[in-house]
Amino acid sequence: MIRVEQYKTSDYQETTWSGGRTTQLYLFPTQSSYDERNFQFRLSTASMDTEQSTFTSLASYHRILLSLDQTIVLQDMNSGEQVTLAPYHIHRFEGEQSIQCVGKAQDFNIIFDDSIQADLQVMDENKWGVECGDDFQFIYALVNLDFHIEGWGSGHLAAKELLVVETNELPPLHLHLTACQACQKPKALIARLRSTDLSRNMI
Repeated sequence: MIRVEQYKTSDYQETTWSGGRTTQLYLFPTQSSYDERNFQFRLSTASMDTEQSTFTSLASYHRILLSLDQTIVLQDMNSGEQVTLAPYHIHRFEGEQSIQCVGKAQDFNIIFDDSIQADLQVMDENKWGVECGDDFQFIYALVNLDFHIEGWGSGHLAAKELLVVETNELPPLHLHLTACQACQKPKALIARLRSTDLSRNMI
């Protein structure tokens, strides 16, 4: 079984947080609530509009974050440890950590609980292949992209649109991505999320 959905910018939910604005791209399960902390995973982007901001505490969750445009410094307020994060460099940390961000930027976030395994890649080539197996694949376009899913069909993603491919197909299906115009900047963010319980079907 395969399910393919495409989300446009008008489909996202935008709210404010203490450091700026956040845009929820996808929440699973879809009937869950970020505010009630009963979700399994969430994909979002956010703006840090002040020179210093403190990330929301998210106990019992794990986080993956990258900056989409500017270098930022993340400091653990308890340990004092600092990480300098250049654009498109991936950083993992725990949701309960008290993290202060220094610098204004736009970022991309994955938040997930213990029931989920999550990975994030940056598509930095003009053509890219993705295997879609027993999992979710999320393609967040940074530039205009064409895509083709073998056995399903083809389509187009505009910049900032999200493609969701959910499948339990084995052997995996192949997803091909092509930038509409060759460029040096990263083309897309590719997130893979799957259940840690291999007997559980997320579809």
